[in-house]
Amino acid sequence: MRVRYSQEWGISNYGKSGVNPRIVIRSGNIRYHQEMRMDEDYVATCGCRAFRTSSYTLGQQIWSGGTLRATFDCVLVLLQPDGSGRFPIPDEIRARFIAVDGAKQEG
Repeated sequence: MRVRYSQEWGISNYGKSGVNPRIVIRSGNIRYHQEMRMDEDYVATCGCRAFRTSSYTLGQQIWSGGTLRATFDCVLVLLQPDGSGRFPIPDEIRARFIAVDGAKQEG
C-alpha cells in the first residue's frame, strides 16, 4: 500500500521520470487483530497521520467482512535520490496530507 500511495499522491513514481526521492521505512509496527484466510475478500486502506519536514507516518489497515484484521503503522523518510541526505516533502503534498487525510504537522 505504501508504494501505491506514494505513486498516487505524486511523492515518487519510483524512477519512471524526473527526480524521485528514496523512500525508506525508519520504523514500523504490525499488529494482527484477527485471522484471515486465503479465500476471503479484503479491503486495504491507507492514509498519512502526521508529517514533518522530510518524513511522514502512514497508517495502513486490512479489513475483511467489515472486521479489522491487521494494521501497519510506519514512519517513512524521504532521502535524496543518491541517499546523500534528506529530501523535503513538497508543499503541495504537505497540504494534501492535511486536507485529504487530516494529518497533523509535527515538529
